[in-house]
Amino acid sequence: MLLYNNQLSGCIPNSFSALCGRAVNLVGNSGLPNGGDLGPFCASREGSDLFITVSTSGSVVRSGTSIYLRASGGASYTWTAPIGATLTSPAVASSVTAIVSGDGPRNFTLTATNNYCSQTRVSSVITVMHPDYIPLAEFFAATNGPNWLNKAGWLSSLDPCSGWFGVSCQNGRVSSLSLTANQLRGTLPENLTTLPNLQVLDLSGNQLRGCFPVAWTAFCNRTVSLQNNPNLPGGGDWTGFCSNRLGSADFVTIAKAMPNPVSLGGITSLSASGGTLYQWTGPQNFTSNQSVVSLSVSSGEQQGVYSVTVGNGNMSCSAVATTSLTINGVSCVKLSPLVSSSSICTRGIVTLTVSATSPEAVTFQWYKGATALVNNTATIGATSTTLIMADLPLSATGTYHVVANSGCGSTTSTVFSLSVTPPTHPDYLALADLFYSTKGLLWYNKTNWLTSGDPCSQWAGIYCNENKTRVSNVWLIENGLDGRLPESLSGLTEIGAFNARNNNLTDTIPDCFGWMNQISDVLLNGNQLTGRIPRSLGGRPNLRVLWLQNNQLTGDIPPTMIDSPKLEILSLYNNQLNGNIPGWLGQLPQLFYFDAAFNQLTGSIPTGLSVTKGLTYFSVQGNRLVGSIPRSLSLMLSLQVLNLSFNQLDGTIPEELSALSGLKVLDLGTNRLTGGLPTSFSVLTSLRSLGLNNNQLSGQIPVGWSTMAGLTSLDLSVNQLTGAIPFGMGNMTNLQYFYLSNNQFTSSIPSSLSRLSKLRGLGLQNNQLSGCIPLSLTSLCAQDITVNISNNPGLPGGGNWSAFCATGAGSYAGTLTTTKAGIWTDGSVWSCGAVPQAGDRVIVQHPVTVTPVPLNFVNQVRFEGAGKLIYEAGARLQMK
Repeated sequence: MLLYNNQLSGCIPNSFSALCGRAVNLVGNSGLPNGGDLGPFCASREGSDLFITVSTSGSVVRSGTSIYLRASGGASYTWTAPIGATLTSPAVASSVTAIVSGDGPRNFTLTATNNYCSQTRVSSVITVMHPDYIPLAEFFAATNGPNWLNKAGWLSSLDPCSGWFGVSCQNGRVSSLSLTANQLRGTLPENLTTLPNLQVLDLSGNQLRGCFPVAWTAFCNRTVSLQNNPNLPGGGDWTGFCSNRLGSADFVTIAKAMPNPVSLGGITSLSASGGTLYQWTGPQNFTSNQSVVSLSVSSGEQQGVYSVTVGNGNMSCSAVATTSLTINGVSCVKLSPLVSSSSICTRGIVTLTVSATSPEAVTFQWYKGATALVNNTATIGATSTTLIMADLPLSATGTYHVVANSGCGSTTSTVFSLSVTPPTHPDYLALADLFYSTKGLLWYNKTNWLTSGDPCSQWAGIYCNENKTRVSNVWLIENGLDGRLPESLSGLTEIGAFNARNNNLTDTIPDCFGWMNQISDVLLNGNQLTGRIPRSLGGRPNLRVLWLQNNQLTGDIPPTMIDSPKLEILSLYNNQLNGNIPGWLGQLPQLFYFDAAFNQLTGSIPTGLSVTKGLTYFSVQGNRLVGSIPRSLSLMLSLQVLNLSFNQLDGTIPEELSALSGLKVLDLGTNRLTGGLPTSFSVLTSLRSLGLNNNQLSGQIPVGWSTMAGLTSLDLSVNQLTGAIPFGMGNMTNLQYFYLSNNQFTSSIPSSLSRLSKLRGLGLQNNQLSGCIPLSLTSLCAQDITVNISNNPGLPGGGNWSAFCATGAGSYAGTLTTTKAGIWTDGSVWSCGAVPQAGDRVIVQHPVTVTPVPLNFVNQVRFEGAGKLIYEAGARLQMK
């Protein structure tokens, strides 16, 4: 899409983000953000018509609450408050405060402007709830509300006073809650006391349990009934709670051991108080139901934490207390055992993990023999529960243990014996080099890597031959590889595929791939590789796929590639390659995909490409190619995609390209092509997308093109095309995008375009179109269709599409009336200045002369008054 050097203004539609990365040029429009430069827009949506961000301090708030609204992205702001809300700060600021009242949704409106346009946004819905809603909602949840016998109205609205069962209100606040024998189960929620006007509470005859909340003392001067709740203290003895705090949740229990510490062979006493029932648990499966327990200490295993649950009545209200027993000479730290031993290859990885229990905080220190380990690039976690040792040398052989220290003693773990031996698998060291040179410890998936000496034992991304003896494929897609590929990969002599696409590989591609005789697929796209493509990659007898797109490679396309007879796919898209398109591509018998788009290739398109009979995809767009399009390309009969756009090609479009019967995409846009549109293209019935925009093409659109019914996209914009838009274009019913802007088209807009039911974009702006706008085009006024007919002086309002869609301004419904005597083909003779077309009805009220050239079409003629038709010799009028 090319709209540069105009007088466009305003913001850039946010929907244009879908065009980022495509051929769109708006530069030179001073009224657009950044002069029409889409770079900042595509990078950060700078200049978008959706430039405002609105946030609120909460989405659900209580009535009477102050809220905070904030906006950013504009230069000026104006806030408008809805009914039920009042702004409490100036409305013309980026941030405002407001008070909301009542209940229900509230939406604040913001109108903001920047240097280019204005935007109106509605804040996210702020729901205002009754001030008593939250404590009642929490009460409902705490007492198994969904299973109440009667829960009518509960939580169905934000106002408890609007018919919730058992709720009564006075002056808009909850005053009474009566839910007798309603199958309430659960504990009494403390925050029910936040209902300031609650005077009557009747929850008798239910299955409530637990302690009386301490805060419920605030209810002791109100009418409360809790009797017949057998699992509450005293069955719901409210009087006992209010008089003596019986069943209160704040009763205190204390557990202790005396003496403590105690020596082995001694006796200590465990005691607790504050309740009527006791349940002790502790080390060595200790249990007791006494408040005071005499404990004989005969083993160090009895050291640890003793816990007691103290309750009253039937334990419906309880509390827990603990005490730690220390035995003299016994550490309080307990460690899980380490694995006893392991054998690992050099450069391997060992992970050791220990868990500890202690009543006090524990620190750790790992040792090799008597030497304390320290953290470095190969040792991680020397002072934590997990130790990782990587890149192990032979000298790492030895014994390892960890010491755990706390305030109540230290404990040394069991010993782990490590044996480090040289590897025996032929591919081990090459993969180890790959792991460490690309920061393998930070890979997203490194499962089993270097934990054994056999890469075929389920290392992540490693695949082996049937015998599980050699690595056949390395598959590390999007795995966080960061660094340079090592030359030692040449040791993978049996590898068939190496796929490390979409990582962060840097530096040059190593020559090692040139020594892998079995290599068939090399996929390194989506990295940050630099330098030249290694010459050694050429001549690989089995090389089939080479994906190097989206890197920063330089230099030419290696001529050694001619010696890769099995090469099928060569993708070099989006690099910095230079030189010419190699003519030897035509000598690769299996090549069917070649993409060198967006590089810096120069020279002309070689004619020798035509030798390649199987090439289906050929793209060199976005380079610096010159010269004409070779007619010999028409011999590449398998071509489905041909993209030569964004170069400096000149000359005419070869008619011979019509021989490419299987062609689906043809893009020759943004070049310097001249001449007319090939009439022979009408036979390209498989074509789906045709781009000839931004050239210097002239002449008319061939009438026969309407037979290309499979086209979904046709772009002829920014050329020098003339004449009328053929009526038959309406037969291209699969068209989704149809662009003819910035040409010199004349006559009227064909009414047949209304038949393009799949259309999503229509650009006819900046032409010389005239006449009325066919009323049938209202079918294109849908919101998801972008239509531009502006800057056509002969159209009503210059081509005001918005006015046409809103009111039908400038339209006609297929009926034209003469306004004066004249010649049939003179637009000024007819209403709206539109010459009748096939499908139109005409009313002739004046003498009109029909000439022999051109052939005239009309659907129906009616004569009124002095109207008549005068036929010159050879002239005829065809009803159609």
